[in-house]
Amino acid sequence: GGRGPSLQPRPAPPGPTLTEGRLLCSDREFRIMRNLTVILVLLVLCGCSAAPGGSQYAEQSFKEIAKSWDPKAFDKIAGPEYFSVTPKADSDKLFALFAQQLGSLKSAQPPQLQNTNIMNSETTQTFNIAFECDKAKGECRLTVKNAGGAWRVIGIRVNSDALMAKLSPSPSTSASPSTSATPP
Repeated sequence: GGRGPSLQPRPAPPGPTLTEGRLLCSDREFRIMRNLTVILVLLVLCGCSAAPGGSQYAEQSFKEIAKSWDPKAFDKIAGPEYFSVTPKADSDKLFALFAQQLGSLKSAQPPQLQNTNIMNSETTQTFNIAFECDKAKGECRLTVKNAGGAWRVIGIRVNSDALMAKLSPSPSTSASPSTSATPP
């Protein structure tokens, strides 16, 4: 009679072997894994060390700016990046609008980190800050940058229904609450 296929176990394919509880790999694979681990550790350490300083600076800066929306207070903490895209006269008009429509700051929530970029030893972070002023509530998106050990504000965007009411061309125009007044 005919017999079926043999049920003998097949030999294991060649590859890494298990010795003393460790998986052996080639030297090249080990170097790649080691380098990736070092890069990952550096990214974690840089990200963790940059965030607290940026958050504290963003909170202090926002409170100083929104206290009265005084453009002179903003000028003291704004970086040159801001004024390279926003003429001083336009910035002053924007802060006058904020003061008129929002009033003075009453309270602000802690900044919520939205984004972090680290490049060439410079850290840029963007935070959202919910706030309430005398006349209205809103949200500010504040971008700060640390270059050479000093934090500076390089961008500000303020969203509030009170600003939309002022900026809408006519009362019949429907404006989305997420539309914001920003420097050009």
